[in-house]
Amino acid sequence: MPALVLAHDLGTSGNKASLYDEYGRLVASFTSPYATHYFHGNWAEQDPDDWWLAVCRSTREVLAHVEAADVVAIGFSGHMTGCLPIDRDGRVLRPHILWADQRAGEQKRWIDERIDAKTLFHLTGHRSSETTTLAKIRWIMDKEPAVARRTAAYLNAKDYLVYRLTGVVCTDPSDASATTLFDIRTRTWSEDLLERFGVPADKMPGVRPSASVVGHLLKEAALDLGLPSGVPVVTGGGDGPAANLGAGCIAPGRVHVCIGTSGWLMESTDAPKNEVQDGTFNFCHVIENMYSPTGTMQSAGSSYAWLSGLLGVRKADRDALEADMRLSGPGANGVLFLPYLMGERAPYWNPKAKGAFLGLKQETTAADMTRAVLEGVALHLNVIRRRLDPDGLVKQISAVGGGARSDLWCQILADVLQTDIRRLCRLEEAGGLGAAVLAGVGVGLYPDYSVIDAFQSVERVFVPSAEKARFYQNRTDMQEHVYLTTKDIMATLADEDTAWHG
Repeated sequence: MPALVLAHDLGTSGNKASLYDEYGRLVASFTSPYATHYFHGNWAEQDPDDWWLAVCRSTREVLAHVEAADVVAIGFSGHMTGCLPIDRDGRVLRPHILWADQRAGEQKRWIDERIDAKTLFHLTGHRSSETTTLAKIRWIMDKEPAVARRTAAYLNAKDYLVYRLTGVVCTDPSDASATTLFDIRTRTWSEDLLERFGVPADKMPGVRPSASVVGHLLKEAALDLGLPSGVPVVTGGGDGPAANLGAGCIAPGRVHVCIGTSGWLMESTDAPKNEVQDGTFNFCHVIENMYSPTGTMQSAGSSYAWLSGLLGVRKADRDALEADMRLSGPGANGVLFLPYLMGERAPYWNPKAKGAFLGLKQETTAADMTRAVLEGVALHLNVIRRRLDPDGLVKQISAVGGGARSDLWCQILADVLQTDIRRLCRLEEAGGLGAAVLAGVGVGLYPDYSVIDAFQSVERVFVPSAEKARFYQNRTDMQEHVYLTTKDIMATLADEDTAWHG
């Protein structure tokens, strides 16, 4: 009888369910979308009922291709640094505050008054930010005290779904490490930080290893999903660290870049890395005793999607547009793009950062502007790379995410980062594949994490152009300089926008 693993990758725009066999082959997949609600300029929320409906629908779609009884494990990856309060009966008390939400500026300042940045970074691997789970918890405590009083647990996205499947309230070290309440060296909740910030310890979920079986599929949930009850459910991991596994980064020194809605550079190491002033941060890896030093940007693929929407670019037009972008050439005919459409995280941590085009002229074309967006994202990733790898020791980076489907974008990344870009075959499967490996290892279907080297392969290598190295390093310097010299203007624009529109 074949053995199948069901992996759910809960992304910003939808849930992707995938079935993998014992050899890591993809048997079936289906994505069910859901909405993100943006308002007040920098608020972003999702309805957990939408997640559940998406999980149920996508599960039933993939099961149409197989025997449901062949599923031997269920695993999850999901978006991180959110905040979902549930009561003691598991009822959702308010919409989920998403990773991109930056409402908690007041709470971030309150936190900063109670701990110095170096101490917080040493304990948690993170700097203080409006986007952390801690800041969001404090916002609920300050602005919605009735919700806070009724809260039995603050969960992240995949943890809520594990609860719906099993009735077990828990999280894993990777998701916990994104809260700024977790000691990343002991891999436990920090009693000092919980007390210091007034967060009740009993409202933080228990922490289980990412590949541990936390429970079995409940009968009611099984009926909704179309599965037999009793299937083992594995804790899973946050989307970034799970993708780090799914991209094959299972040993120190391996690095991957993701061009999804957001973007990031992520390493695998055996110890946390950098200091708070470097602007990067550390997750616990989903692999025990390993870490994932990371730099994230808010708007990567979403910058491209935004401009494409404004320009009315259809999918059928994209090949022709990419050909025109190649003719535009390095530097996009003198156009520079700052990709800060929703503020920015690493390394600036500025919720008031704004996007901008510089160098527009009457002759500027849609292709110039679009190429400038691709370059602007790559340049900002190079700003991050300089913090993570200041000595330029990394010589190859694996690429995942939908944006990496573009040959031009991958070549720009290679030229800007001056490293080989190894585009993986399973570009948009890294998170789900990581969740599948965690589930398979958890139930003993896969012997260990090294199976990923057989499951994931390189589709194409993009080699950097030496002659473009100086140009793009200068462009990176220019982008940093423009940001630093205009950030006060950005703040004024943000404040004016808030004053007029709330």
